[in-house]
Amino acid sequence: MYRWLVFLWALFLLLPMAALATHDVYLDVPLYCQETNNWCGAASAQMTHDGYPTPPGPKYFSQTSLWNCIQAHKDDPSVNWATDPDGLKYCMNDMGHPPSGVWVVEAKSSYSSEMYAVLYWMTVQRYPTPVLVWHQQHWVVITGFTTDVDPTTHSTVSLQFIEFNNPWPPCSGGSGGTYHYVTGASWQVSYFCGPVNISSSKWYGKYIAVLEPPKKSGSVRTVEMVERGQPIPPEKAVKLALDWIKRYKLYKHGPLSVLTRTKPFEPLLVNKERKGYYIVPFGYSEKRIVAGIILNAYTGEFEDAGAFRKPIRYLTAKEAMEIVAKYTGLRRVPEPELIFTPCQQTEDYFWPLWKFVIKGEMTLYVDQNGKVYKRLVIPPPGD
Repeated sequence: MYRWLVFLWALFLLLPMAALATHDVYLDVPLYCQETNNWCGAASAQMTHDGYPTPPGPKYFSQTSLWNCIQAHKDDPSVNWATDPDGLKYCMNDMGHPPSGVWVVEAKSSYSSEMYAVLYWMTVQRYPTPVLVWHQQHWVVITGFTTDVDPTTHSTVSLQFIEFNNPWPPCSGGSGGTYHYVTGASWQVSYFCGPVNISSSKWYGKYIAVLEPPKKSGSVRTVEMVERGQPIPPEKAVKLALDWIKRYKLYKHGPLSVLTRTKPFEPLLVNKERKGYYIVPFGYSEKRIVAGIILNAYTGEFEDAGAFRKPIRYLTAKEAMEIVAKYTGLRRVPEPELIFTPCQQTEDYFWPLWKFVIKGEMTLYVDQNGKVYKRLVIPPPGD
């Protein structure tokens, strides 16, 4: 009888642990910045190759050589790609394809099935995966993830977290590349948010990843995100950011270890009216910010954690106003708001722009380096 009681008690203790069990794949992939504004494909190829478990062939390829290789293999002539899927695929195969096969363009019309292919392939091969985000605008490299169950043994999985390297900002400005650790919901809504939407492209209507084809198909689930509402107070955002760091042990994820040695600073509210979010900067001082936590502006839910290759400094509203006053010659300029939309001026959520609407006649934008723009430019796909 005593033995049965011990057995039942042990089973009672283990059941919650089983319910919380997760499947993790996290790879050791270097973070590189793109050397020019439109070399995200070359930088992604470089990171992917240098993240191979056992790199085949030469260890180092310059971004110049990779860019030239991509241009030589482009195969979507009706679209002016910077880096198209075929160019990246052929270039990566020239660098040294995976020992078990070759790189191919995985293109599916469903987010769910495309993400399942990525998760399955990365579980089997333990290689990073370049993907196109914001429909077809920008290449980033998935380096890890957490799901509720193993994709190789289950046909439906719940995506909890995604880790990826963004080669933006370019090497010449800002931090030079950004590491991201985001929720599955944030990944679907804010990054891998739609298929290629250029009707003349051969990839129209497809989500794009460059990988080795998996042996089975399946689906991925994520939770919905709140996109409108009343923003929470900034002081609450700071408290919640600290709570999320502890709850998810974010400091255990590579570059995010700096969160244990830094402190939070004044939050930045971005896109206040819709899809709003807070950036809670973490650093050694306001001039040396090395990481950030992104929260849903309306619910305070964790969405994204980022670490920067080099310390950065966020431009204040007052400083942006002084820049615009000097640019326009006006003695007084209106209060600005922070916005983010993927464009040539910014391709990372941690790099929002100050937007000024002056007398209802002119709109100006100021980036975090203090540069003024009269309009936002949509870059070529794969930029």
